Amino acid sequence: MPQPPIRRIVTGHDAQGKAVFDSDEKLNPAYIYSPEGKPPTDDEMGFIVPWRTDAVPAAVQGPIPDLNGRMIPLANSNGVTLRVVDFPPHGEPLMHRTISLDFGIILEGEIICILDDGAEKLCKKHDIVVQRGTIHAWKNATEQNVRMIFCLIPGQKVMVDGKPLGEDNTSHLRYMLWETLWYRSTVATGSKSLEEADITCLRITMKAIHSHNDYWRDLPFYTALSYGCVSVEADVWLYSDTLYVGHETSALTSTRTFDSLYIQPILDTLRRENPTSQFVTGTTRNGVFDTASTQTLYLWVDVKTNGEQTWPYVVKALQPLRDAGYLTTYNSSGGVTQGPVTVIGTGNTPLGLVQPVQQRDYFWDAPIPTLGTTFPNITAAVSPIASTDFVPQFGTINGTSFNETQLALLRSQVATAAAKGIKVRYWDTPGWPISTRNAVWTTLVEEGVGLLNADDLAAASGVADEGRYW
Repeated sequence: MPQPPIRRIVTGHDAQGKAVFDSDEKLNPAYIYSPEGKPPTDDEMGFIVPWRTDAVPAAVQGPIPDLNGRMIPLANSNGVTLRVVDFPPHGEPLMHRTISLDFGIILEGEIICILDDGAEKLCKKHDIVVQRGTIHAWKNATEQNVRMIFCLIPGQKVMVDGKPLGEDNTSHLRYMLWETLWYRSTVATGSKSLEEADITCLRITMKAIHSHNDYWRDLPFYTALSYGCVSVEADVWLYSDTLYVGHETSALTSTRTFDSLYIQPILDTLRRENPTSQFVTGTTRNGVFDTASTQTLYLWVDVKTNGEQTWPYVVKALQPLRDAGYLTTYNSSGGVTQGPVTVIGTGNTPLGLVQPVQQRDYFWDAPIPTLGTTFPNITAAVSPIASTDFVPQFGTINGTSFNETQLALLRSQVATAAAKGIKVRYWDTPGWPISTRNAVWTTLVEEGVGLLNADDLAAASGVADEGRYW
């Protein structure tokens, strides 16, 4: 059943300086991931924002903030945020950290506070929890709704061994995407209101860019999506039956998993792009982009540990997307059926665990240089996109243009792949000087490369000034 509203009473002063009641109204809960402020369902988390300031000390005069039902960042680095949160029974714990001092008071029910090392504490009605910049989550393990009120005060960064700890929201990714887009739209367009930012956030233009070295990014999938990239890549390591994400073992953490950084965010995005409503009749298979609903998202899985052991775990991890019918599939009798997500195994992914499978929903990253020799029988049904390292093929690009030999090789490789229906991607392209980088990007696009490999997404997508006109 819907959770009740709260009553907010606000005082102020009249023209003579006498205390008065300025406002007395009810504020209803809103689903936390809805820019439109729709009411939460019984199994969705709800937010009420009674107040938010822009500074400390806070202004005690002026208009009353009208922020309830709108998506705003969890914490405000300049001011105080007061928020009421409804936790539905058995909801997903959202592990996160904000750079703030948080006072959490349980108003109704019982809830478990979980820290990043797995430590738990059962909190009951009227208990107060003080979060001092720690990674934490809230888990409602009961059959009843839990209501809490939080006061978030901007805090100093936590220092460990002389280094500051940043925000960590690896499970709260949907909200962080909106924050990223809101910030970017404000910077790029000068929009000042939430309404203007909401509109801008819906205008992501799809671009044939591969988000390379995703492990650098705190929010890999959502960052790539916000720049319009149609392709992302997860470097996965298998430890204790779990797939962790990172380029090397020293970068792995318990919270950065294949499921939390890719599978669940992609699944959530697709569910929102394929809603059930009075306007939708039948099943839809829209992709992640509003502006290009038929565009598939290429999800590359770079296997770092033993391929024979790791790949079956990758296939198993895809089950949520498989159950929803969102994966591109191959059937030996019917060929390829494109879906919203096309999974491509790379790195240590064994060809022998992909090509012979007669019914599958995953593909293989073939090497571009040997498509016409070692792998003459590889087609788009096995490898829709092939890739290779740029430098071993072309060497150094002098200045801003390929020489005749380099250009002839590029055209030959693109043509060989195209004859098989395969697109190509070259990784580790020059990043500096900027003039060389931009010239290489331009040539690759002009010569028909299927995906432009990029580490600097802002530059490749034209958001950064130095990449806007490349």
